[in-house]
Amino acid sequence: MIQNLNALELSQNNVVRANLAVNNTFVGIKIFDGNTSNIVQANYAAGNPEFDLQDENAACDSNVWTSNRFGTANQTCIQ
Repeated sequence: MIQNLNALELSQNNVVRANLAVNNTFVGIKIFDGNTSNIVQANYAAGNPEFDLQDENAACDSNVWTSNRFGTANQTCIQ
């Protein structure tokens, strides 16, 4: 079980796949504003108090969120 914020900050062109992000302090998996061209796929996130999945970029920009299982997200572009 991951207990810390799992975030992409100051990064591009990453693949975040098949991770477990449960009961973290704030967010399960987060991409900060200005971080683009990332793929977040097939992760499981639940029980995180702020959001399970979060992308601070407007309409997720060029980040692709696909096939993730989660309870809450801050944008509809997160799937």
